[in-house]
Amino acid sequence: MRSLTGPVGIAVSLWTAITILVHIYFAAFGFLEPLPQRALHLALLVAPTFLLFPARRDGPPRPTPLDWTLAIASLPPHLYVFFLARDILDRTAFVDPPTTIELLFGTIATLLVVEATRRALSAALALLVGVVILYLFV
Repeated sequence: MRSLTGPVGIAVSLWTAITILVHIYFAAFGFLEPLPQRALHLALLVAPTFLLFPARRDGPPRPTPLDWTLAIASLPPHLYVFFLARDILDRTAFVDPPTTIELLFGTIATLLVVEATRRALSAALALLVGVVILYLFV
């Protein structure tokens, strides 16, 4: 894990502190419906994962342009689900097909969560997730 300093370190620290406060609020005063809460959880936690964990164990001490790109790219799919959860939930499963943007955002979100898992936890777990996803198509 990187030890960020300077403005980037302060920004990531504030981001994660706000995330903690949001989760404490939900624990103390109630929570959202499951789908928007999961989307908000992922939006708040996947982005800093790319800034705090390098792509390789011996990676650079500062986030690279790729890390910033992945962090920023992780926000739109989850925020889309958060803000349009009612529309997604109102769709009839197996009758109304997902839209092109939903398929695109779903693919992006899945790939980025697997990459964040690889960086933060282990390559073995990310590989296992990949095998399970591939098994869906067999």
